[in-house]
Amino acid sequence: MVTGSYDTPGTAEGVFVSGDYAYIADGDSGLRIINITNPSLPSETGYYDTPGYAYKVSVFGDSAYVADGPGGFRVISLVNPSSPQEVTYYSDGNEAVGVFMEFSFSTDFFAHIVYKNYGIKILIYNYYWDYYSVWYEIPIADAQSYDLGVVIKDILSDYYEAVAEGERGLEIYEVRTYEVKEPSNERISSKITLESSIIKNYITLNFQQPLKDDITIAIYSIDGREVKKYLISPERAETGRRIRIPVQGMRSGVYLLRLKGKNIAITRTIEIAH
Repeated sequence: MVTGSYDTPGTAEGVFVSGDYAYIADGDSGLRIINITNPSLPSETGYYDTPGYAYKVSVFGDSAYVADGPGGFRVISLVNPSSPQEVTYYSDGNEAVGVFMEFSFSTDFFAHIVYKNYGIKILIYNYYWDYYSVWYEIPIADAQSYDLGVVIKDILSDYYEAVAEGERGLEIYEVRTYEVKEPSNERISSKITLESSIIKNYITLNFQQPLKDDITIAIYSIDGREVKKYLISPERAETGRRIRIPVQGMRSGVYLLRLKGKNIAITRTIEIAH
């Protein structure tokens, strides 16, 4: 039995649900944000009309990641759900029809993107330097998939891309880690370093240069829920170069830490072990 419905203006190709919202990849109508607080009466909160054709969307934290067909890969800020704004994009002329997001210690994110009649590209992106690079490619000449999953055996081992390929069913492709080159992080680590990725009582960040502007530090669970958020002013930094953030009361486990400030945004994986 249908509890509720909302007729979007385009063709609803994909959906991602997070918190009180359903994020719809709505074809020619881009990204639609639907409030589902009342499941029997969903309503549109906001939208962003992407330049291409939105096939799939993934959401993490305050960003939506859209496979936008001829518009490529688009990243949309959801800080204000009623007025989402594009942050960055990657377009190489191929038609992006599927996306799977992965966040790592060495960079802000990996985007696993299926391109129609081309295959899979794994992109890395760093907010701090605002650059993309292709980390790995899997040619699939007649790729049509809109669905993509990633099976990770171990962080240091090979892993697999699982692709739903329509009439051909499920196809699995191996990504050999020894064939790819890890992105250099020297420019990032020389600016800001995490004293330890295993945390007991405090998260400690060290800055090469004195902190001059306010920064926001948010901690997310691995499913994208914000757990804690701090606003740090330069006055709170020890000698302007060291910040300690308490994590007492948080459960042990793996989290993502995101730091944002003027002209900088960095994500790190942390493990809290009380």
